[in-house]
Amino acid sequence: WSVWHLVVEQDKSSPFQRLDLSGLFCPAVVLEVRTFVDQCSPATLVEVISTDPLSMIDIPLFARKSGHRIEHAGQDAGKCVFRLLVGDGAAGKTTNLP
Repeated sequence: WSVWHLVVEQDKSSPFQRLDLSGLFCPAVVLEVRTFVDQCSPATLVEVISTDPLSMIDIPLFARKSGHRIEHAGQDAGKCVFRLLVGDGAAGKTTNLP
């Protein structure tokens, strides 16, 4: 069993959301991102933090296949940090994004 925590800062009126999935491993990371993003409005910027190194592959792949866009992907202090711009959810359709 691993110890993990889920930190969510979700204010429906804010165009910025934060999801800290430190301690989780894929596929749980991608499943949590998907569930969270499905509740967000298009053009919401979601910062995702993960300690699973495979997130560097899995989250961009999820974003591309789900019609979202990765604005930033990098590592900081052993954590993977992403800024995902929520699209309309249709793979390949990002017409609503600035």
